[in-house]
Amino acid sequence: MLPGQRKSTPRKPQQARVALAFTTDAAERTWRGELPKYDWATTSTVEALMHELKVGGVERLKNQITRTRLGDCSSKQVAEIIKRLTELQASHPATITEALLITVKAQLSC
Repeated sequence: MLPGQRKSTPRKPQQARVALAFTTDAAERTWRGELPKYDWATTSTVEALMHELKVGGVERLKNQITRTRLGDCSSKQVAEIIKRLTELQASHPATITEALLITVKAQLSC
């Protein structure tokens, strides 16, 4: 443990069930349209996606989590991701390929 870091206390089974029920309920209510679904992804989601694509390339798009993150992004965010990947292409030629850029650009037409 690092200095200043708090030791995490395990949740009691009841607390874990309540947290899971709340999360599941919110997801179901969003799916049914009772809660708003935002048409943009958080900054942390975009940065996680950028890292995954920069390191893993087009192969990473086979991962469900990566596809979900990309699907959560707005058109404006996808355009920004494409711009950033294009700028990074020279320094990461093995992973940021034309196939990756084409696949991500296809998300804009969805």
